[in-house]
Amino acid sequence: MRCLISIAAFYCLNLEQINVVSAFFNPDVEEEIYIQVPQDLKIPEEFKQGAPAVRLLERLYSLKEAPRLWNDAFNATLRRPNHSHCNSDTCLYLRRENSEFVSIAL
Repeated sequence: MRCLISIAAFYCLNLEQINVVSAFFNPDVEEEIYIQVPQDLKIPEEFKQGAPAVRLLERLYSLKEAPRLWNDAFNATLRRPNHSHCNSDTCLYLRRENSEFVSIAL
């Protein structure tokens, strides 16, 4: 980030910052995820089958996998408009068209 800010200051470039507050709230879950059954949750005996966990069917806030799922979705979104992933820093995306240059840092 310091390097990007230095480059922007040196070349008098515009900087914009976005804070994605709800990034981890509702990640898309494609694989099977199992969670421990909360103690207060009443589950009918026919569904328990002796297992200490249940399969998650919907998205869940504060899921451990949320940062990875959000990053995967972000990668897929940015690759569509031809942003390239920086090899030396996986949180940096670059795009150059003609005389315009866009850099996105996570």
